[in-house]
This record gives sequence, C-alpha cells and structure tokens, in this order.
Amino acid sequence: MRRLGLRLKKSRSTLPSGTRKPINGKRAEFLEKIRATPPERLIYLDESGVTTQMTRLYARCAGGARVHDAVAQGNWKI
Repeated sequence: MRRLGLRLKKSRSTLPSGTRKPINGKRAEFLEKIRATPPERLIYLDESGVTTQMTRLYARCAGGARVHDAVAQGNWKI
C-alpha cells in the first residue's frame, strides 16, 4: 500500500480521546432538543433523490414467477 501511496484511515477508536468530545456534546444537545419537540411538530425531508423512474420494470417473486404490476412513470420532480 505504501508503494501505491495509499494510507489507512484511522478508526474512531484510534483517535485521541479529546477529539470527539466537542462533537459528542453537540450531538447530545441536538438529541435533547429533538426529544423535547413533539413528533407532530417535526418535518421529515427525503433528500435521497430517488424518483419513480428508477423503479425496476421487471420482477420475479419467490417461486420464480413473473410479477405483474404497474408503477407510476413520468416526469416527476425529485
């Protein structure tokens, strides 16, 4: 690996102990804030970028038989 100029990534367990504390503190603050918020006030955003045009056109079920079904296809926005 050294001949190719590649380096190993450090795992979290090998990082110095003081490195993760600020992140863990912010994470704890965020979790407290989320837990205090009623679920009906939360808004979930799907930023995966998946569209209906990515759906498979052909499928097989457990027994190997062909699945006959329809999926909405069109110029939908992400």
